[in-house]
Amino acid sequence: MSDAKDASASIVDEVEYIDGKRLVKRTFTSKTGASHVLVEHASPDATRHYYSAAGLNTPIILYSGNFGFDGDANADWTGDVQFRWLPHPRVVAQGERAQDAKELLKSTQYDSSDAVWVDMPKVVVPASSTLPPSSGDVYPGWSRSSGSSYVDENLQPTEVGDGSALDRITFLLPNGWFSSDGSWICDPDNLWHRWRGRLSLSHGGWDIVVDARSDMSNPDFRKALKESGGYCATHIGEVSRTSGEKFDAVEAEDLLEILRLAFTFACGRTVNPVLPVGWKQDQAVWALWAGPNVDPYRTVATWIDPVGAMTQVADVIKCMLDYCGDPFKREIVRYAISYLTTANFDLDAELAVAVPISGLQLLAHHRLVEELHTHSPAAFERLDTEPQIRLLLEDCSVDMSLPDHLGYLAVAQASIPPEPNRPLRDALGTAVFLRNKIIHPTKKNPSNWSVYSWYEASMVSRYYLTLAILNTIGYAGTHHSMLSKNRWVGAVTLVPWATTPGSGGA
Repeated sequence: MSDAKDASASIVDEVEYIDGKRLVKRTFTSKTGASHVLVEHASPDATRHYYSAAGLNTPIILYSGNFGFDGDANADWTGDVQFRWLPHPRVVAQGERAQDAKELLKSTQYDSSDAVWVDMPKVVVPASSTLPPSSGDVYPGWSRSSGSSYVDENLQPTEVGDGSALDRITFLLPNGWFSSDGSWICDPDNLWHRWRGRLSLSHGGWDIVVDARSDMSNPDFRKALKESGGYCATHIGEVSRTSGEKFDAVEAEDLLEILRLAFTFACGRTVNPVLPVGWKQDQAVWALWAGPNVDPYRTVATWIDPVGAMTQVADVIKCMLDYCGDPFKREIVRYAISYLTTANFDLDAELAVAVPISGLQLLAHHRLVEELHTHSPAAFERLDTEPQIRLLLEDCSVDMSLPDHLGYLAVAQASIPPEPNRPLRDALGTAVFLRNKIIHPTKKNPSNWSVYSWYEASMVSRYYLTLAILNTIGYAGTHHSMLSKNRWVGAVTLVPWATTPGSGGA
């Protein structure tokens, strides 16, 4: 392809294959005849998903046409099935159908059931060897014609198609992380547009690829996503067997759950793969239509750093694949991460001190009672909260001294009444003391610290919980410390136990 600039200058785009490897080249030839290579790369295509990533908070059409509901004898609704982001991720079927007078009367009768729970329906679409087209006319809304009935139903998770003998599964990942260290990928529709956006690894019998969309390199896009307080698919993932063997969708359930834990822990808020699609060669044959829990996009303090986040997330995925293959251990990690994300995202400063400390107690019990067997359950229960956690953090080689720059926490530290034969409380001791005041408040000794003291105490408890999770799963790489005075991008250090042989870990 040639695009003449003038009579003697041109740009030539070339795509050639050398030993099966694609080479993309764009060359500019000046009016003097000198040639300059503008672009030359062998980057792979970015991963594509069956369903469009779309824009901020934009619904995704999963199906358009006639549908029914499981258990409904009259499967003749006309409308569409959508994945909606707002007010929270969910799958909805909307449409209308004609009804006779008897059916209309039944639909208006009061349901006298006293059941606490109401089962959401499953949608039924025409059977096919491949997934129904994801594009189509959007249902315009109820016509309100005489004798018609309208439905707009939230759906329970619904499997569509055949999930057996798959080659790979792709998925959308909403509200992910920003990183500048991914490997190069390019736009399949514009090979000369490329960006650093790929995480790839092979571990535990699985090949895992997660590609950031090119928009994630644009600060204006990230700003718009943050200001919207909503959702957007920022990454596309793909999993397949390293051996090339086919697998059933059910075999990937544990893997997708472990990836959910890794993504959530990395981002510090709930992040979930959505709309997984199974492929046989180039045919999309299976999908799970569901709206899992995802937190709105918000910047929270987390341990990954944009300069090296792809490497950090890849390392954590490997650690979790190793550690969380045991369902009991996965449950422990899931609870611990839930404590952390809840404190990061949903709580006032006071409870953001207390909740991570509960997570630390969980991991302390797991370490001392279940893993090291240094304490019986009864012996562990006889310990107060602070010594329980201190034993865990000491085993993780964590420095528990109070950083000099946490001045408000130092004010709280100085206000704590001294105890006989006990030195001044360190950062852990101060955070636990503040926590005890809201767990066991007394009128005689009210808690009167500033919100800044509470927030700095929450920084301590959340950071210690982060380190304890990293240590539990056996991570030994770099992290961005929440307590470091240096908060600049790129300021990372090895986790404490990485330089202390024999300390803790999986």
